[in-house]
Amino acid sequence: MNAAPLPIRIGRWLCVLVLLGIMVSPPLAGLGQAGLIVLLLASREFRARLARVVRQPLAVAALCFLGVIALGVAWSEAGPREGLSTLWGWRKLLMLPVGMALFEAPAARASALRVLVLLGTLAALAAGASWIGRFTYPVPEAIPGILLRNHSTQGAVFAVAAAGAAWLAVAASGRARLAWAGAGVLLLAGLMLFTPGRSGYVVVLVLTAVSVVGWAVDRGLGLWKGLVGGALLGGAMLAALLAVPASRDRIHQAFSELAGWRQQTEANAELTSMGIRVVMWGNTLPIIAQRPLLGWGTGAFETAYARQVAGRTGLQGLVTRDPHNQYFAIAAEQGLLGLLAFAAMLACALRQRSPWRWKVLGLAVLAAWCTTALANSHFATFAEGTLLWLALGVTLGAEPGRDADTG
Repeated sequence: MNAAPLPIRIGRWLCVLVLLGIMVSPPLAGLGQAGLIVLLLASREFRARLARVVRQPLAVAALCFLGVIALGVAWSEAGPREGLSTLWGWRKLLMLPVGMALFEAPAARASALRVLVLLGTLAALAAGASWIGRFTYPVPEAIPGILLRNHSTQGAVFAVAAAGAAWLAVAASGRARLAWAGAGVLLLAGLMLFTPGRSGYVVVLVLTAVSVVGWAVDRGLGLWKGLVGGALLGGAMLAALLAVPASRDRIHQAFSELAGWRQQTEANAELTSMGIRVVMWGNTLPIIAQRPLLGWGTGAFETAYARQVAGRTGLQGLVTRDPHNQYFAIAAEQGLLGLLAFAAMLACALRQRSPWRWKVLGLAVLAAWCTTALANSHFATFAEGTLLWLALGVTLGAEPGRDADTG
């Protein structure tokens, strides 16, 4: 990270601080983001780079989607205060153009990926020591084997870092290849053995399959061979998850809870993670149907949901701020307008003219988040959302001096 002008190097290290904050401390992430704002005000070079990247399709679409969220404050059923609070929470999306501006050089992308893998590997070692020694760290989810705040965040970080280690191993040779491959194995072991985050399992499966397809196309093997290879290696990864007792039990628990979701509607039912999601989805659909075009407004999901379940008892009457489905959350708050803007943003990611190797990795991460979004709101949550937008910024930006639209 040393060849660029000083302000750009500072910005990259501030992004590392944001990444570290995602893992262990939100105030650190906030400090890094505040530093980026100061840098924007102070550095003409940084402003020039941002002005250049915001003309790229993905950046334009992302800012349009953020604009729709901002417009939704005007008609928020929860009022302007809640609407503005939710809009402020979406500031993490701005890490996308920031990442595109700071990491457009190939060497900078590679350095960022190495930092992620190294931080993830150190975290896996520390979490593994906690799991083996049966002690806990002072984090919100204080159980042995968890270091990165909670199992969901840890699973996402370990999965993306493992994919990054695989990409680094493929590009390296000799001892470096062995070192990166070893880091990937360690990260996968941490994910399977002591990180009970089912989202992490989904992420690693999708990353594996999509990465293999992209690698096959890059090597001239063709799309069909890539699809077969992706299915085979993805199946092998699933077999590994099912072979490890810890991950197998969590997967089995998820399907058992989904199958028994109707029990959540009974009096004095015990809440289950997946079962209550089905109940929430059923309650959310009428909310969407009542205001399909513009939704209830930014930050108004809890207000609308409370009205929908008013008078119900037990878990049926439990009020939530999040339906645990990103698509439902957007449809409920910003309606069809928001869904179209979100879909346009995803489509524009495909139009990015970033180097193929990096584009495949970025699209694999995006595909993984699109999959977990069926049962979570990971585009909007603090840790997972910030990780996603920063990762997309690093991997999907156009090369310096290359027009994003014309290639």
